[in-house]
Amino acid sequence: MTVEYIRFLPDHVVYSKKSLLHGQLESLNSIKHLHEYKKLRNDELMHKIKLKKLIEETKGEIELLIKNIPQPTEKDEIKEIINIPESGKKDRSLEEELDAIKEKLSKLQ
Repeated sequence: MTVEYIRFLPDHVVYSKKSLLHGQLESLNSIKHLHEYKKLRNDELMHKIKLKKLIEETKGEIELLIKNIPQPTEKDEIKEIINIPESGKKDRSLEEELDAIKEKLSKLQ
């Protein structure tokens, strides 16, 4: 078996080395970005899990509040507590509403 040698010109050697180094640099940068991406995805997942837990806790607290709020038994009590205006009273002016509130206050005293 014979050994053959190939001669490269110095310019080609430098160009090949530069190309190889640029390829390695791009590969390392890609790996670096991939690691950063994985870290960000893990952070996002942790935040999503934490948010889900907070939402579940808040939902449970709201359900507990709804259970503990006393429920009125009659519709008249509901209207009185909430003070729902009847359909004919929607067009009342501000002055009329003020007069009505003053009358209610005078009745209470």
